[in-house]
Amino acid sequence: MVTQLRKILLLLVLIFLGLSSKNASAQYCTPTYFYPCYYSAMYISSFSTTGGSTNITNNNSGCGNTSTAYTFYNTKVHTGIQGQTVNFSLANTPNYGMNYKIWVDFNRDNDFIDAGENVYTGTLTYSGTASSSFTIPITATPGTSRLRIRASYQYSTAPQPCGLEYYGEVEDYVFEIAAACSTNFTQQPATNTFACENGPGTIYVAASNAAAYQWQIMSGSSFVDLTNTGIYSGTTTNTLSLNNTPVSMLGKKFRCLVTPTCGSTVKNSSDTVTLQMKANIALKSQTFTDTSCIGLNTLLTYKADVAITSSKWQIYNNNLGKYVDITGPPFVTTDDSLFVINTPDTLNGAKIRCVFNGVCGTDSTKDIVMSVNALPSIITDPADQYALPGEMVVFQAVSAGIGVKYQWQVGYQGAFANINNNGIYSGVKTDRLQITGVARAQNEFQFRCIVSGSGTCAVTPDTSDFGVLYVEPAVSVKDIITDNSVTIFPNPAKGDEIIIKTEEAISSYLSKYAITDKMGRTLSVGNLVGTGNATTVNISKLSADVYFIQVMDKDNAVVKSIKFTRL
Repeated sequence: MVTQLRKILLLLVLIFLGLSSKNASAQYCTPTYFYPCYYSAMYISSFSTTGGSTNITNNNSGCGNTSTAYTFYNTKVHTGIQGQTVNFSLANTPNYGMNYKIWVDFNRDNDFIDAGENVYTGTLTYSGTASSSFTIPITATPGTSRLRIRASYQYSTAPQPCGLEYYGEVEDYVFEIAAACSTNFTQQPATNTFACENGPGTIYVAASNAAAYQWQIMSGSSFVDLTNTGIYSGTTTNTLSLNNTPVSMLGKKFRCLVTPTCGSTVKNSSDTVTLQMKANIALKSQTFTDTSCIGLNTLLTYKADVAITSSKWQIYNNNLGKYVDITGPPFVTTDDSLFVINTPDTLNGAKIRCVFNGVCGTDSTKDIVMSVNALPSIITDPADQYALPGEMVVFQAVSAGIGVKYQWQVGYQGAFANINNNGIYSGVKTDRLQITGVARAQNEFQFRCIVSGSGTCAVTPDTSDFGVLYVEPAVSVKDIITDNSVTIFPNPAKGDEIIIKTEEAISSYLSKYAITDKMGRTLSVGNLVGTGNATTVNISKLSADVYFIQVMDKDNAVVKSIKFTRL
């Protein structure tokens, strides 16, 4: 009786000392056994892990420490990542059943008692084995920690990480926790993601450190994985493709889960995008007939209900019995406009159309039938006008005829071109041309009016004599500019570049250049290079015609205008 009481007191003392020692030193407790390695068969036979960058292998370990039945294998290390799965195998000895528990100190606070740190509990029979796994929490604290296995005789109480037990063994291993890598999305799905009605669509992401992709769709209140069925393909790539997309997909929400390359099972989610639907492109309005005059320019236009991505204008060829593409003079084409330059009478009765494409689909205009007629005549020519820079002037022409149409032109030294209502010009299609805010660079520009009509108009357009615009110089840097202080060459320009050269005496006053056409429209603007240097200007996009280089001072006022010809 006394002997049994002493054993109980000893057990209580050992438990108390074990707990006190742990709490006082903030170190891992050392579990104890009343009978350390009492029988050779009461121990952990082997333990191993897989899935980490380093893994534990401890085969046929026996009882590593026969005096305490506790061994810390400080050279056997498992290295895992937050969110990564750890696979393990555990083997029992052949003679006794044992209860097992495995703990990992995930928060690295030197104990195994926190929620989630008991990762395995089981009983192995004689020569029993267990293969299982656990996941390192994404919240686990990175750094060096421990994994503890405790085996106790199966008829004793369930093993605890600390304290005294009768029979069994405890093994500790180093457990390194690495921070989970993350996927860096270099391109999120576009917020304006769309598909064509009953047509294609794509949703794209780009990510670094990406090992795998999984596209998902919102179903109810949660996302579900997509598979390559129905309208979907590429569901496990960075590009999700949709085909024959029904209108019912409008408003559906998508995202992509990306698994990083480091081995973590934590998947990073892309932004969520809402699918928009775009209708196939369709004709909205167009020119149906065109009445032009011989030798004048005319314009055919149409509008689509959405943006045009490409187009081709065509004319019906009676000899071939089909439409053929328009490729050159007298036509100049854009996506939604066809300019006819100096309309020849051979186009009378011509049928023209445009086939155009959008992001979704293709459509075509109806036939546009052209009528080419003669012109009325001028009876009073425009008079010369005098102004200071910034003032407004008006040129007026008086014509005779029915259904008269007007087209004002601008010229310099005898070269004329049509002008449009933009910039400083207004009334270009009336008998009164208004020029607002004239510039010194327009000094001696010539303005004339061409009158045209339809039906019974004259055989050829009638052109007025020109009126000259005289702009008096303002007191500014213009006063020191001479005829040769700004030059351009080559002129005429046959290649794709011209050079603007300024004299050093005025270059510090100058800032920019602009290229304008004969109608006064600005085609491009650029900066002049430093003092005394030449500025190279790319004119590859200019068609053959006459243009003007306008040189501006620091206040962006035009101080010099030079005409050049693009061959």
